[in-house]
Amino acid sequence: MKQRSVHSLTFVFIFILTGLVSAQRADFVIIEHPEQLVIYDRFQQRMTRDAKAGLGTFVPIRILQRKTVLGDQITEALKGRVNGRTVFLPLNEQGEPVNEEQAGVVKYYRNCALIDDTARVQGKITLYHPAAPGRRILSRLQTGQKVWRIFKSRNYVYLRTLGRPDVYGWISAWQQARLLKETRPIPLKPVASLDQTTRERILRRIAAANRSYQAVFEHLNRLTGKMEPTPRWVPENPVSAAQNESQMVFVLQPPELARQLTRSTPILIQDLRGLLIGSGWKLIYSNGIIKIKPGS
Repeated sequence: MKQRSVHSLTFVFIFILTGLVSAQRADFVIIEHPEQLVIYDRFQQRMTRDAKAGLGTFVPIRILQRKTVLGDQITEALKGRVNGRTVFLPLNEQGEPVNEEQAGVVKYYRNCALIDDTARVQGKITLYHPAAPGRRILSRLQTGQKVWRIFKSRNYVYLRTLGRPDVYGWISAWQQARLLKETRPIPLKPVASLDQTTRERILRRIAAANRSYQAVFEHLNRLTGKMEPTPRWVPENPVSAAQNESQMVFVLQPPELARQLTRSTPILIQDLRGLLIGSGWKLIYSNGIIKIKPGS
């Protein structure tokens, strides 16, 4: 009987040890105000302030490389991943992210246990402030609240509540017994609405293209004595184009003139895509229709 107990304990010990060894480890940096930093997207293009603010406060960035060199072969940067996206944080001479002193609380966590799953609260859980785990209570999570568990550092687990409220914070590791695991995939933060400044720049670029078409076709009509129609990009929905709706769509009128604009249209598309860099939105062009919507 005693021998069976020893064997059982040995099995449990090996099982626990195996779990600990196989657990994936990662380094993280938590940043209170990422909008204050210089951040590049995966194309190494500078993100807009609105795009950075869309990451949220006290955002955790998983560190993929503590120091790498960007495409210019000069700039050193931290390479990381946040909300499913690759980002680069240029480093200053001290090896710190540029403008770190303006970003509020910036704290590094080494050799953390990566969790990366979603769960639902089963019973009350205390959520601590991102800057003060175990000391400053942020809120009490109620049964049914969905959360994204990100990583575990020592005796605390960093997570984000999903839904209302949508915030980051810590819970004591022992409170995980009150979480029911749901899925494994990384939940992506919903893409923020396209900021109004970028919308206005897009509208101005479209208006500039229309003015150019008008000038060129009026000149050609005077030279030829014909009355050819002037091409014009028209918003499918003027209200959604000007306001924070889910997408912006522009249609070339009349559509048959698309074949005459094979040189100018690619330039327009390139300019518009340049305006979208770092916004989390993408442009799709097909047969005289420009669609701008969330995606990368």
